[in-house]
Amino acid sequence: MRATAAEETQSSALLLLCVAAWAIPGAGHLWLGKRRKGLILLVALPLMFVIGLAIRGRLSPFDLSDPLVALAAAADVGIGLTYFIASGLGYGGGDVRAVTYEYGNAFLIVAGLLNLLVRPVFPSNFQAEMSLGAVSPTWLKMAAPLTPGVLPRLALDAVSFNLIFTVQPVTDRISNPGIESASASSLNKRFRTFW
Repeated sequence: MRATAAEETQSSALLLLCVAAWAIPGAGHLWLGKRRKGLILLVALPLMFVIGLAIRGRLSPFDLSDPLVALAAAADVGIGLTYFIASGLGYGGGDVRAVTYEYGNAFLIVAGLLNLLVRPVFPSNFQAEMSLGAVSPTWLKMAAPLTPGVLPRLALDAVSFNLIFTVQPVTDRISNPGIESASASSLNKRFRTFW
């Protein structure tokens, strides 16, 4: 079956939207008209990346012999064009002797992962019209329409679970050689859970 020109245009627009959202943090949200969220991401994520570079974090190299370094490198690339600009200008060498080295690495990795996680949400053909804001959801509209096979659907009010947890301190004496002080009595309390 051949796709129509409108479907091809829509799929290419979605691909372009995803690439723009990866390359420039917040661009996908701005494209969809979500200005507030787009501007926040456009400022916050590159700022987090720059802070990671400023406190001497290292852009991880793609070393497939060490899987954790390779994953960190993939996370670094997640920030998009900012990564390629920083590495092209020679930033991201890192200084292992710096006290802030690990914090810088964490900032760089988290900035890339956040850019990958905050994808713009756009209405798809799989959502019902009521989920776009036309009708507020109710219990009947949210219930699953089908059950596996021909099994009957169970009513949730018919089944109730009532678990009560009680935590009571037990003051048995535990012998701790070498610890005999006033605070030892606080170490001697154990907690037991009853169902």
